[in-house]
Amino acid sequence: MSGKGSTPTAIHLAILLAIFLTGYVVVSDDTTPISADASAVRGWFSANVRAFRTRKATLDLELVAAEANPLVITVKQDGTSNFKKINDAIKSIPEWNTRRVIIRIGACEYREKITIERTKPFITFYGSPNAMPTITQSGTALQYGTMDSATVIVYSDYFVAANIIFKVTGIGNMTYLGRAWMPSPRVVFSYTTMGSVVHSAGWFDNFKPERQQSVYFAEYKCSGPGANQAGRVKYTKKITDAQVQPLVIFKALNGFFLLHVSKFIQ
Repeated sequence: MSGKGSTPTAIHLAILLAIFLTGYVVVSDDTTPISADASAVRGWFSANVRAFRTRKATLDLELVAAEANPLVITVKQDGTSNFKKINDAIKSIPEWNTRRVIIRIGACEYREKITIERTKPFITFYGSPNAMPTITQSGTALQYGTMDSATVIVYSDYFVAANIIFKVTGIGNMTYLGRAWMPSPRVVFSYTTMGSVVHSAGWFDNFKPERQQSVYFAEYKCSGPGANQAGRVKYTKKITDAQVQPLVIFKALNGFFLLHVSKFIQ
Protein backbone atom coordinates (compact mmCIF):
# COMPACT_ATOMS: atom_id res chain seq x y z
CA MET A 1 0.00 0.00 0.00
CA SER A 2 1.08 3.48 -0.41
CA GLY A 3 0.62 6.50 1.81
CA LYS A 4 1.45 10.10 1.09
CA GLY A 5 5.03 10.57 0.01
CA SER A 6 5.84 6.85 0.11
CA THR A 7 7.21 4.60 -2.57
CA PRO A 8 4.96 2.08 -4.36
CA THR A 9 4.40 -1.09 -2.43
CA ALA A 10 3.29 -4.49 -3.67
CA ILE A 11 0.22 -5.70 -1.86
CA HIS A 12 0.19 -9.47 -1.47
CA LEU A 13 -1.24 -10.29 1.97
CA ALA A 14 -4.64 -11.35 3.20
CA ILE A 15 -5.97 -8.50 5.30
CA LEU A 16 -8.73 -8.68 7.86
CA LEU A 17 -8.63 -4.97 8.60
CA ALA A 18 -5.78 -2.92 7.21
CA ILE A 19 -6.45 0.73 6.61
CA PHE A 20 -3.48 2.87 5.72
CA LEU A 21 -3.76 6.61 5.21
CA THR A 22 -1.33 9.42 5.72
CA GLY A 23 -1.89 12.05 8.35
CA TYR A 24 -0.13 13.53 11.31
CA VAL A 25 0.23 11.83 14.68
CA VAL A 26 -3.15 10.65 15.89
CA VAL A 27 -4.61 10.16 19.34
CA SER A 28 -4.38 6.53 20.41
CA ASP A 29 -3.19 4.02 22.98
CA ASP A 30 0.49 3.36 22.20
CA THR A 31 1.00 0.56 24.71
CA THR A 32 -1.63 -2.09 23.99
CA PRO A 33 -0.46 -4.50 21.26
CA ILE A 34 -2.73 -5.51 18.41
CA SER A 35 -4.29 -8.85 19.22
CA ALA A 36 -2.96 -11.97 17.49
CA ASP A 37 -6.55 -13.24 17.49
CA ALA A 38 -8.25 -12.00 14.32
CA SER A 39 -11.64 -12.07 16.02
CA ALA A 40 -10.38 -9.57 18.60
CA VAL A 41 -9.05 -6.96 16.15
CA ARG A 42 -12.31 -5.01 15.98
CA GLY A 43 -12.40 -4.77 19.78
CA TRP A 44 -8.78 -3.61 19.85
CA PHE A 45 -9.57 -0.98 17.24
CA SER A 46 -12.60 0.34 19.13
CA ALA A 47 -10.67 0.48 22.41
CA ASN A 48 -7.51 2.09 21.06
CA VAL A 49 -8.50 4.40 18.22
CA ARG A 50 -10.63 7.42 18.92
CA ALA A 51 -13.42 8.49 16.57
CA PHE A 52 -12.53 10.49 13.47
CA ARG A 53 -14.44 13.57 14.63
CA THR A 54 -12.21 13.85 17.73
CA ARG A 55 -9.02 13.72 15.67
CA LYS A 56 -9.77 16.00 12.73
CA ALA A 57 -7.54 18.77 14.06
CA THR A 58 -4.50 16.46 14.00
CA LEU A 59 -4.91 15.38 10.38
CA ASP A 60 -3.86 16.65 6.98
CA LEU A 61 -6.37 19.23 5.77
CA GLU A 62 -6.58 17.54 2.35
CA LEU A 63 -7.62 14.33 4.04
CA VAL A 64 -10.25 15.99 6.24
CA ALA A 65 -11.77 17.70 3.20
CA ALA A 66 -11.83 14.46 1.21
CA GLU A 67 -13.62 12.57 3.99
CA ALA A 68 -16.33 15.23 4.28
CA ASN A 69 -18.13 14.16 1.11
CA PRO A 70 -17.37 10.51 0.25
CA LEU A 71 -18.64 8.79 -2.87
CA VAL A 72 -19.52 5.07 -2.88
CA ILE A 73 -19.38 3.04 -6.08
CA THR A 74 -19.95 -0.71 -6.30
CA VAL A 75 -18.33 -3.65 -8.06
CA LYS A 76 -19.96 -7.07 -8.49
CA GLN A 77 -19.26 -9.64 -11.15
CA ASP A 78 -22.95 -10.48 -11.55
CA GLY A 79 -23.67 -7.07 -13.06
CA THR A 80 -25.95 -5.82 -10.27
CA SER A 81 -23.60 -2.94 -9.44
CA ASN A 82 -21.96 0.06 -11.06
CA PHE A 83 -19.12 -2.04 -12.47
CA LYS A 84 -18.16 -5.67 -13.01
CA LYS A 85 -14.40 -5.08 -12.74
CA ILE A 86 -12.35 -3.23 -10.16
CA ASN A 87 -10.18 -1.69 -12.87
CA ASP A 88 -13.25 -0.21 -14.55
CA ALA A 89 -14.30 1.37 -11.27
CA ILE A 90 -10.85 2.92 -10.89
CA LYS A 91 -10.96 4.26 -14.45
CA SER A 92 -14.21 6.06 -13.63
CA ILE A 93 -12.50 8.19 -10.96
CA PRO A 94 -11.25 11.51 -12.34
CA GLU A 95 -7.58 12.37 -12.11
CA TRP A 96 -6.58 14.45 -9.08
CA ASN A 97 -9.82 13.52 -7.40
CA THR A 98 -10.33 15.44 -4.13
CA ARG A 99 -12.99 13.37 -2.39
CA ARG A 100 -12.92 9.92 -0.80
CA VAL A 101 -14.13 7.32 -3.31
CA ILE A 102 -15.07 4.04 -1.65
CA ILE A 103 -15.14 1.12 -4.06
CA ARG A 104 -17.37 -1.44 -2.38
CA ILE A 105 -16.36 -4.82 -3.80
CA GLY A 106 -18.73 -7.79 -3.73
CA ALA A 107 -17.66 -11.22 -2.54
CA CYS A 108 -15.99 -13.10 -5.38
CA GLU A 109 -12.53 -13.77 -6.84
CA TYR A 110 -11.37 -10.96 -9.10
CA ARG A 111 -8.58 -11.98 -11.45
CA GLU A 112 -7.21 -8.55 -12.21
CA LYS A 113 -3.83 -6.84 -12.22
CA ILE A 114 -4.39 -3.44 -10.68
CA THR A 115 -2.31 -0.27 -10.64
CA ILE A 116 -3.53 2.91 -8.96
CA GLU A 117 -1.57 5.84 -10.36
CA ARG A 118 -0.46 8.79 -8.23
CA THR A 119 -3.04 10.97 -10.00
CA LYS A 120 -5.88 9.14 -8.24
CA PRO A 121 -5.71 9.75 -4.48
CA PHE A 122 -8.33 9.00 -1.79
CA ILE A 123 -9.37 5.57 -3.08
CA THR A 124 -10.73 2.90 -0.74
CA PHE A 125 -11.20 -0.80 -1.49
CA TYR A 126 -13.88 -2.07 0.88
CA GLY A 127 -15.20 -5.61 1.20
CA SER A 128 -17.69 -7.14 3.59
CA PRO A 129 -15.97 -8.52 6.72
CA ASN A 130 -18.27 -11.55 6.51
CA ALA A 131 -17.71 -12.23 2.80
CA MET A 132 -14.37 -10.78 1.80
CA PRO A 133 -13.54 -10.54 -1.91
CA THR A 134 -10.25 -11.90 -3.25
CA ILE A 135 -8.00 -10.09 -5.72
CA THR A 136 -5.46 -12.23 -7.54
CA GLN A 137 -3.69 -12.69 -10.86
CA SER A 138 -1.16 -15.07 -12.34
CA GLY A 139 1.48 -12.64 -13.61
CA THR A 140 5.10 -13.47 -12.84
CA ALA A 141 8.34 -11.53 -12.45
CA LEU A 142 9.51 -13.10 -15.70
CA GLN A 143 6.49 -11.65 -17.46
CA TYR A 144 6.32 -8.20 -15.86
CA GLY A 145 9.58 -7.70 -14.00
CA THR A 146 9.84 -8.05 -10.22
CA MET A 147 8.48 -4.62 -9.23
CA ASP A 148 5.59 -4.73 -11.69
CA SER A 149 4.51 -8.33 -11.07
CA ALA A 150 2.46 -7.49 -7.98
CA THR A 151 -1.28 -8.12 -8.02
CA VAL A 152 -1.99 -4.60 -6.74
CA ILE A 153 0.41 -1.65 -7.00
CA VAL A 154 -0.49 1.67 -5.39
CA TYR A 155 1.33 4.91 -6.19
CA SER A 156 -1.36 7.28 -4.93
CA ASP A 157 -1.75 9.07 -1.62
CA TYR A 158 -4.33 8.16 1.05
CA PHE A 159 -5.11 4.69 -0.25
CA VAL A 160 -7.24 2.42 1.96
CA ALA A 161 -7.96 -1.32 1.84
CA ALA A 162 -10.31 -3.00 4.31
CA ASN A 163 -11.65 -6.56 4.40
CA ILE A 164 -9.90 -7.56 1.17
CA ILE A 165 -7.89 -10.72 0.49
CA PHE A 166 -4.89 -10.08 -1.74
CA LYS A 167 -3.94 -13.56 -2.84
CA VAL A 168 -0.39 -14.65 -3.56
CA THR A 169 0.05 -16.86 -6.59
CA GLY A 170 3.16 -18.92 -7.02
CA ILE A 171 4.64 -22.00 -8.60
CA GLY A 172 4.87 -24.84 -6.10
CA ASN A 173 6.53 -23.49 -2.96
CA MET A 174 8.88 -21.04 -4.65
CA THR A 175 7.65 -17.73 -3.22
CA TYR A 176 10.05 -15.99 -0.81
CA LEU A 177 8.83 -13.72 1.96
CA GLY A 178 11.60 -11.30 1.11
CA ARG A 179 14.82 -10.90 -0.84
CA ALA A 180 17.90 -8.86 0.01
CA TRP A 181 17.62 -6.43 -2.88
CA MET A 182 19.52 -3.85 -0.80
CA PRO A 183 22.25 -4.37 1.83
CA SER A 184 20.08 -3.79 4.93
CA PRO A 185 16.39 -4.54 4.36
CA ARG A 186 14.10 -4.86 7.39
CA VAL A 187 11.00 -7.02 7.03
CA VAL A 188 8.82 -8.50 9.78
CA PHE A 189 5.74 -10.64 9.21
CA SER A 190 3.40 -10.83 12.20
CA TYR A 191 0.08 -12.63 12.68
CA THR A 192 0.18 -13.73 9.03
CA THR A 193 -1.41 -16.89 7.62
CA MET A 194 1.02 -18.29 5.06
CA GLY A 195 0.03 -20.77 2.38
CA SER A 196 2.06 -23.56 0.83
CA VAL A 197 3.37 -21.25 -1.91
CA VAL A 198 5.97 -19.92 0.56
CA HIS A 199 9.43 -21.42 0.05
CA SER A 200 10.56 -23.45 3.05
CA ALA A 201 13.69 -21.27 3.33
CA GLY A 202 11.45 -18.22 3.77
CA TRP A 203 14.05 -15.67 2.80
CA PHE A 204 16.67 -15.23 0.09
CA ASP A 205 19.96 -13.30 0.13
CA ASN A 206 19.58 -12.60 -3.60
CA PHE A 207 22.92 -14.25 -4.36
CA LYS A 208 24.64 -11.77 -2.02
CA PRO A 209 25.78 -13.95 0.92
CA GLU A 210 27.51 -10.99 2.58
CA ARG A 211 24.05 -9.45 3.13
CA GLN A 212 23.07 -12.28 5.47
CA GLN A 213 24.84 -10.32 8.22
CA SER A 214 22.97 -7.05 7.60
CA VAL A 215 19.41 -8.11 6.75
CA TYR A 216 16.64 -8.14 9.35
CA PHE A 217 14.14 -10.80 8.32
CA ALA A 218 11.75 -11.98 11.04
CA GLU A 219 8.41 -13.71 11.63
CA TYR A 220 6.17 -13.50 14.69
CA LYS A 221 3.20 -15.69 15.55
CA CYS A 222 2.49 -16.63 11.93
CA SER A 223 0.50 -19.70 10.97
CA GLY A 224 -0.27 -21.97 8.05
CA PRO A 225 1.88 -24.44 6.11
CA GLY A 226 4.15 -21.69 4.81
CA ALA A 227 5.02 -20.58 8.35
CA ASN A 228 6.87 -23.79 9.26
CA GLN A 229 10.26 -22.75 10.67
CA ALA A 230 11.96 -26.10 10.13
CA GLY A 231 13.57 -25.17 6.81
CA ARG A 232 14.16 -21.47 7.39
CA VAL A 233 17.53 -19.91 6.52
CA LYS A 234 19.85 -19.42 9.48
CA TYR A 235 19.77 -15.64 9.24
CA THR A 236 16.04 -15.52 10.04
CA LYS A 237 15.72 -13.49 13.25
CA LYS A 238 14.15 -15.04 16.33
CA ILE A 239 12.02 -12.13 17.48
CA THR A 240 10.78 -11.95 21.07
CA ASP A 241 7.57 -10.50 22.52
CA ALA A 242 9.51 -7.47 23.73
CA GLN A 243 11.17 -6.90 20.36
CA VAL A 244 7.92 -7.12 18.43
CA GLN A 245 6.06 -4.78 20.80
CA PRO A 246 6.96 -1.56 18.92
CA LEU A 247 5.65 -3.12 15.71
CA VAL A 248 2.23 -4.27 16.93
CA ILE A 249 0.98 -1.18 18.73
CA PHE A 250 -0.76 1.80 17.20
CA LYS A 251 2.44 3.84 17.25
CA ALA A 252 3.88 1.46 14.66
CA LEU A 253 1.56 3.23 12.23
CA ASN A 254 3.13 6.62 13.03
CA GLY A 255 2.51 8.77 9.96
CA PHE A 256 -0.58 6.75 9.09
CA PHE A 257 -4.20 7.36 10.05
CA LEU A 258 -6.80 4.68 10.68
CA LEU A 259 -10.37 5.46 9.80
CA HIS A 260 -13.70 3.71 10.34
CA VAL A 261 -14.76 3.52 6.69
CA SER A 262 -17.82 1.50 7.67
CA LYS A 263 -19.59 4.67 8.79
CA PHE A 264 -19.92 5.59 5.12
CA ILE A 265 -21.38 2.23 4.09
CA GLN A 266 -24.35 1.44 6.27
